[in-house]
Amino acid sequence: MLVSVLIDNYNYANFLPECIESVLNQKYQNFEIIIVDDGSKDNSKEIIKNYAKKDKRIKPVFKKNGGQASAFNEGFKHCNGELICFLDSDDLFEKNKLEEIIKIYKKGYEYIINDYVFSGNKNLKDNYKPCFPYGGYNLFLVYYLTKYTGSSTSNISISKNLANKIFPIKYEEFFRIRADDVIVFACGIGVEMYFINKVLTKYRIHGNNLFACNQQKSSASEEYKRSMIIEKIKKEYLQKFDIPDNFLKNPYNLFLEFKTKRFFDFKILNLYKKILFNKMILSKNEKEIYYRKLMNFYKKVYK
Repeated sequence: MLVSVLIDNYNYANFLPECIESVLNQKYQNFEIIIVDDGSKDNSKEIIKNYAKKDKRIKPVFKKNGGQASAFNEGFKHCNGELICFLDSDDLFEKNKLEEIIKIYKKGYEYIINDYVFSGNKNLKDNYKPCFPYGGYNLFLVYYLTKYTGSSTSNISISKNLANKIFPIKYEEFFRIRADDVIVFACGIGVEMYFINKVLTKYRIHGNNLFACNQQKSSASEEYKRSMIIEKIKKEYLQKFDIPDNFLKNPYNLFLEFKTKRFFDFKILNLYKKILFNKMILSKNEKEIYYRKLMNFYKKVYK
């Protein structure tokens, strides 16, 4: 089975060779590497060309700078694999990354997240670790709470079939960074997620990360615009995955989704409680009935 590793790069020449080598050194070797250089001004282009000369599995894609979403969109056009693994050019794959992802994919999962560790600047690493270890279906969490049910770019793997429903990513200019948000929201709406509780990626913190180390706060108007665009995206993917409005109004479906989680704690219980009591239009009696269902199931499985 062919796996496509899609690497997006912008001015990370210092990290790019180690990133590429982490893929070339995989235990599983049936892969292609699509490296999209998003108009870098350093010597990234030369590095990519030299690697492409050495290994025919490496496919260089050079484009004008347009941001991460545009890089993903262009790179996806060149992906021939049955499975797509995303990788930022300043991060690294562990040697067994592809091997472990394929095992889960063969079980029928199309959206796979793995655990990771930080490398680099230890002073910054504790400030940022997006991770959703619960797995399962997450439609209600995404629709009602805009919950980020996934992880950062280098920990995301999806099937080509699922990617065909997600790409191209719209609003490219808005998603110059954090384009992985769109992938995570779309997957959360459409399919079941599997979380691999193994460290398969190294997330490099170096002080110049475009998102994790960006200390500039968005203005109120920018946050408002972001909120509007995210709401549009959610509605668009509800249609793409043929999910009827009535499905999201039924508390029994909320309960069924809760039961799909592979890991339970009080935090996940409270998220579903919040949806039930604060977001869904139900009678007081209905809310109490389904909260008891949630609690009873939680008590049964939580240890």
